[in-house]
Amino acid sequence: MRRAPVRWRTPFGRFVAEFRVERLVSALHGRGVMVTRNAVYSWVSGRARPRPEVARAILSVSSGHLRYEDIYGRAARRAPERASDP
Repeated sequence: MRRAPVRWRTPFGRFVAEFRVERLVSALHGRGVMVTRNAVYSWVSGRARPRPEVARAILSVSSGHLRYEDIYGRAARRAPERASDP
């Protein structure tokens, strides 16, 4: 898959590019969040969004470098509400 340059220049895309996809997957697995490399690429490409519990784990992995807005974009305003849904 070719990288869409615009997606990789977003705060989330830059974080994933610098942190590396494989390292992010491994860090999430270490927190008990099972995701695949393909899932991460889907999030960066905008084809999918991580579940709220996964987004929280990504924020934790980022050590304050990311915000919900960076992961969800405009939909970030609704992310905290969804985070409490089962």
